[in-house]
Amino acid sequence: MVSYDMTVRDNDGSIVQFMYGDDGVDVMETGYLSKFKFLERNYEMMSLKAKKLVQTGAVEIEPI
Repeated sequence: MVSYDMTVRDNDGSIVQFMYGDDGVDVMETGYLSKFKFLERNYEMMSLKAKKLVQTGAVEIEPI
């Protein structure tokens, strides 16, 4: 159940999530990205692929 403070709680009131639908952690800003080299390489590869898609016009990015 989503409570009045936007936390998700189970039937005894224990907090399951601090924000509904998300845990509130920005994964890209955590220290784990540089700790594990495969995550860092994956991020670089996905960034390059995303840039290519934007350059070719296949994907449009709009500021929020």
